[in-house]
Amino acid sequence: MTSSGDLARAEEIHAAWEPFRPVWSNILSVGSGTSVGFWRRCGPQAIEVAASLTWGSDTDTPLPGNPFGLFLPDRLVGDSSVVQIVPAMAVDVSAGRAYAGRALVESSGSAQVLSPIHGGTGGEWDEDSPMTWAEGDILVVQGLVRVTT
Repeated sequence: MTSSGDLARAEEIHAAWEPFRPVWSNILSVGSGTSVGFWRRCGPQAIEVAASLTWGSDTDTPLPGNPFGLFLPDRLVGDSSVVQIVPAMAVDVSAGRAYAGRALVESSGSAQVLSPIHGGTGGEWDEDSPMTWAEGDILVVQGLVRVTT
């Protein structure tokens, strides 16, 4: 039998969502697009992150071969001692298609980034993959990340 003193309250496990300004790797400029992000603590060693980037007419990306990624918010450091996969999705608005993907937790010097983002066939998402990105298309990364800070 569990007593009420043994139960954790939801607010002790999941903190309130906090907005953050997503920083994307290999997105040179969001331009007229929109980039929105939220994150929250889920206990002492995990966060949940949700970020989206909607392409504008002048969103600037480098040449193909430079995979997209998302930096963790608030100087958080992901635990790179274990393989972590965070769900991602690309939405091709004009074609009415969505592509499932995943981002890997990698350490990039002192910064932590969810990169590269891969598609279902394993190819890295960049300027031309999984589609040719255009105005209105959406990139979403959302999931749990084990952190060390």
